[in-house]
Amino acid sequence: MKLLSRLIYIAFISTCSLQVFAQTALPTSWDCQPSTLPNGWTTNITSYYTSASYVHSAPNAIKFDATGIYLTINFVDEPDTLIYYLRGASFSGGLFTIQQSINGSVWDSVRTFTDANIPSSSLASAVPFKNLLASGSRFVRFYYTTKSGGNVDVDDITITKHAPGPKASIKIKLNNILIPNGTMAVIGNAPSTTFTVINSGTDSVLRLTSSNFSGTDVGMFSVSGIPLNVHALDSATFTVNFASTGTDGSKKAILSLANSDADNTPYVLNLWGVKGSYATEPTSPAANLNFTNLKSYTFKVNFADGGSVPDRYIVLKKSSPITEVPADGQTYLKGDYIGNAQVCYEGPAGNFYPANVVANTHYYIKVFAVNGYSGYENYLTSTVASRDTTTLATMMGGYYDVVNFSLPTWWQDLHNLVNAHTTLYYSDYTYYMINEFESRDTVVGGTSQKVLTCAYSGENYVYTPPFAFTVYSREHVFCESWMPTYNDAGYSSSAEFSDYHNLMPVDQNKINVYRLNYPLGKVVTVQYQYLNGKKGLDSLGRVVFEPRDEVKGDCARAMFYEILCYDGVSGNDWYLPQIIDTSSIDYGQDEQLLKKWNAQDPPDNYEIARNDFIYSIQFNRNPYIDHPDWANWVGFGVNSSVKENNASKSDIEVFPNPTSGKITVSTGQMIDATFELYNQTGVRVFSAPLISSKTLFDIDMSELSNGMYFYKVTAKGSMMKSGKLVVIY
Repeated sequence: MKLLSRLIYIAFISTCSLQVFAQTALPTSWDCQPSTLPNGWTTNITSYYTSASYVHSAPNAIKFDATGIYLTINFVDEPDTLIYYLRGASFSGGLFTIQQSINGSVWDSVRTFTDANIPSSSLASAVPFKNLLASGSRFVRFYYTTKSGGNVDVDDITITKHAPGPKASIKIKLNNILIPNGTMAVIGNAPSTTFTVINSGTDSVLRLTSSNFSGTDVGMFSVSGIPLNVHALDSATFTVNFASTGTDGSKKAILSLANSDADNTPYVLNLWGVKGSYATEPTSPAANLNFTNLKSYTFKVNFADGGSVPDRYIVLKKSSPITEVPADGQTYLKGDYIGNAQVCYEGPAGNFYPANVVANTHYYIKVFAVNGYSGYENYLTSTVASRDTTTLATMMGGYYDVVNFSLPTWWQDLHNLVNAHTTLYYSDYTYYMINEFESRDTVVGGTSQKVLTCAYSGENYVYTPPFAFTVYSREHVFCESWMPTYNDAGYSSSAEFSDYHNLMPVDQNKINVYRLNYPLGKVVTVQYQYLNGKKGLDSLGRVVFEPRDEVKGDCARAMFYEILCYDGVSGNDWYLPQIIDTSSIDYGQDEQLLKKWNAQDPPDNYEIARNDFIYSIQFNRNPYIDHPDWANWVGFGVNSSVKENNASKSDIEVFPNPTSGKITVSTGQMIDATFELYNQTGVRVFSAPLISSKTLFDIDMSELSNGMYFYKVTAKGSMMKSGKLVVIY
């Protein structure tokens, strides 16, 4: 009797074990009817719901009504999503968990229900819960962890199968760098090179069925150790052997690997090796080098292949004759320097626009043909394509011809001219100004990058394209809060907000947060300084911000432009503020200081080119860049008016211009005046009184050097006429 009992017990245990460890294939589901529990599902549930609000699909839902009640699902496949309907039935104070496990003994929570998150609405119209399962899980358990009050109602449970991964997929790497199918693999002069073949598929073996060599130097290359099979998500290696013969220089062959990846068979490697130290030197230079689209801020370089096609070209740019030559075996990237010449292009024959081009500058271009890769380069330096050109001094043309400066209405007419322009988006400053004009090429850490200069400090900010305004901001030189429209609805979409003539790139945290809306001024007591940008106290003890010397005139002219362009629009008066903020900045922007900066820092070739570039996209110009002396004709303060006596201005003439040193000043009906001449830094270099009954005055200035000067004729403290005077001997 004891033996029979023991056998019955063993049979019972075996039956339970089969029940516990039986597995089901995915997908699997159960509609919670007691008599239909699927294979691989185990439970100690004895109670079921049948009433309509507790059932999602008739006739039953399962009832978890005590601590320890469970439903376990054991499956064999990789799962994807657990889907089920669940609600509480007077549930309170307890804990109900959905769990997953890789082995059925250690469980991780998938979802936990408490008073705070368990639903109590009818299952008939409920939406299902969906929980993503871990790929390694093979068990799911619904478990009433702790019962305090009430039950848990569950119906219509499904576990979906993870979609099968991609079929066998081949990739090949050299030195851990992917060599795409059909591209160059540089092995240099190494006798053997190891490649890695990778199967990135997840459910099939990659089979390499054959290899084949072709090409010019096929006899110098061989392959060994090609794996026949590479398992899913695995890799293996093979070796390309290179035994070069003949003359020194480039050696080439094509390796084709047939494989079971239908999308990449054969996988082709264009093998490039070299006998000796360098590639074969190119036999002919580039041809048909010429320039088109010549402007003050850009020009287009065009060139073609000569008698033979090299691997590529490098192009050097310099503002003086190029004597520099590239060195064999040296890799040069766009932005690199060879001496003082910069690599402005690297690639095949064609055309390109070099970066960092400014007005009235002579540029020399040389194109070098090169063969070879990765330290084996051989440059053709004995014969090169070269050419030079000079960018336009200005693209002003007859822009101002429509304004008659002898009329009393000239200020309004000039305003109308510059105000008629296209409003560009503030957000497009990157696309237009940074990408197309203000950024330059550089190389950092062996990578071609871009560099942008902070207008106020002179900081050179290096970045990897694309540029984003995170470190830098678009600074309003004439501050936003100074604008009379600052508090208007839609201000950030207004023309004055996004006018590119008034925006400059600056470092946000190192510069812009210190400038804020303080006036520009001369700092005598420094409170903060980053490079050449300063914040501190001026000679009167007022907090001001001082930009670097190179842009002081630029800033003054930007402010003058903003006032001219928008004064009177929609009835708003624009002027330099007299008091910026009554509570914190109870003073304004010094107009005379700006005019001093305008004279001391006249427009350079960069500012002129920038004005022309903005003209090409915004379709208006900054008159104070084209004619800095015009800033002296008016006042820009709140009570200012045109200072010039326009009625007599038209009678005054200065000729000849250009001059070889002697000029005549015709004063018309004006008497008791003064003629003054200033150099380009604003220093007065000549002065002569025009006091008599004469109307023509001959003036000898033959001691002056060649160059451009600014003259002005004044009478009784008023500007009567001003302009440029060119002296040429």
